[in-house]
Amino acid sequence: MTPTFTLLQQHEPARLQLQKIHERLRLQGTDARMALPPATISFRFVLSRDEGDLVGRVAADAWAAHHLPGISGLDWLHVDAGQLAALTAIEHPLQLLPHGMDYRTARFLSLHTGEVGHPHPVIASEEGDVWIERLDWMLDPASLTCPVRASPTFALPIQLRLGTVHLSVRGLRRLRPRDILLLPSPRLQGCCGPRHLFDFVLDPEHLTVTALHSSSAHPPAIDEGAYATDIELVHDLAQLPLSLDMTLCRLDITLAELANLQAGSTLPLPEQAHRNVQVMHNGRCVAAGELVQVGHVLGVQLTRTPRLA
Repeated sequence: MTPTFTLLQQHEPARLQLQKIHERLRLQGTDARMALPPATISFRFVLSRDEGDLVGRVAADAWAAHHLPGISGLDWLHVDAGQLAALTAIEHPLQLLPHGMDYRTARFLSLHTGEVGHPHPVIASEEGDVWIERLDWMLDPASLTCPVRASPTFALPIQLRLGTVHLSVRGLRRLRPRDILLLPSPRLQGCCGPRHLFDFVLDPEHLTVTALHSSSAHPPAIDEGAYATDIELVHDLAQLPLSLDMTLCRLDITLAELANLQAGSTLPLPEQAHRNVQVMHNGRCVAAGELVQVGHVLGVQLTRTPRLA
């Protein structure tokens, strides 16, 4: 049994269960949010289907305005349980708006007197906001017909990569400021994590998209040498090759801008971006420099190099 730590902030298990319900609703593609229930009198309903129940509540006045427009201003606390059950005896008392929230039967459960309590998941219905207390239903994950909604202003960090240089540990130790790392075969790509989104060409103050790629992540290239039958042991770790990725800069591109990208689209570059190229290894910056051209070949002239013992 885990001991109780008196100095730690305490949270009730019910609060964690409500958070899990919210996560399930979001994965289904609903606009569910977490919020404190209002301090108003509510009707609690249990909605049932084969795999279980949903228990939720809705503001009593809002529900009555929708289903019983001739009744208003009732003091719900003084209406007896039998009358409440009769007034709410409707086949589908809650018309839940999110996709996939159909149910077979429903019944009035009780009156909720308006205590605020914990934040609850909230979904929309024709009767008003429904505050979910319990959810046993199996929910299908979001699909193309029920997309997870994301704001078009949500920005993704896009790394503008120039290509890869292979260098040994010994070679990395020898790097000094003003040294130039050449990119004989540059690959100018816009990437979000491992996802290759587009190719581009550089101009002094902007880039031009030349091709778009699927948003699915590319599988890593297989090094056939790693599976050779005759394995040669590396005796000198200083000769171990490192892959150094040259990153021009990061652009924050909104989902709306990304959706509108096509071949020929231009994107502005940050000021002096070519002077702040990062040399990355395993996601860490090990050196930095300025993009230069040596004849017909691109390169990075280093301004900062690693301090290696």
